[in-house]
Amino acid sequence: KILNQKWDKDINSQTTMGETDKQLPSLVSQLEEQNRNMQALINHILLQPGNSVSLPDFNPGMEGSDPKSWINTVECCLAEDKRMGPTLVISLSKALKGEAISWFTSVVSPELTWETF
Repeated sequence: KILNQKWDKDINSQTTMGETDKQLPSLVSQLEEQNRNMQALINHILLQPGNSVSLPDFNPGMEGSDPKSWINTVECCLAEDKRMGPTLVISLSKALKGEAISWFTSVVSPELTWETF
């Protein structure tokens, strides 16, 4: 009886493997399509203008930090890159340090523009 169970299991495994072998070309094709789509998405994200400029850090707790100079520098950085909304929020979140980021997180909104900041 044990031998018959093992034989039945082996036969079922072979049937499953045969079905998998038939599906393999379709699965490979699907994976290749997913890879092409993922690569296109990555390329699209990397080519976005929002990824081309990083803002200088600003930490008001550092000796010699000058808010007016930082604002002037950021305005130069943003002269051709009109960031707004989530893109601006992310850029400012990366640039602001110390008390500045604490303040920023309390006033930030999804509709943020440089002018309202």
